[in-house]
Amino acid sequence: MSIIGCMIAMICLISMDPTLAVRLSDLGVSNTMVGMAFAIMGACFGLGSPVAGWLCNKFSRKIVM
Repeated sequence: MSIIGCMIAMICLISMDPTLAVRLSDLGVSNTMVGMAFAIMGACFGLGSPVAGWLCNKFSRKIVM
């Protein structure tokens, strides 16, 4: 069940990427700020994944999820 939840969350994030920049620029947000938001999101995912993997190996996967 948690795998399905993760898949749905990733589909939502992937489908939001192309449209978010257009919608935010309509609200007056600069392209630089939109790029920084995507960079921060990618950095958090990149840094958090190894930590989550380590925690899953150390503790039960159900506890980490």
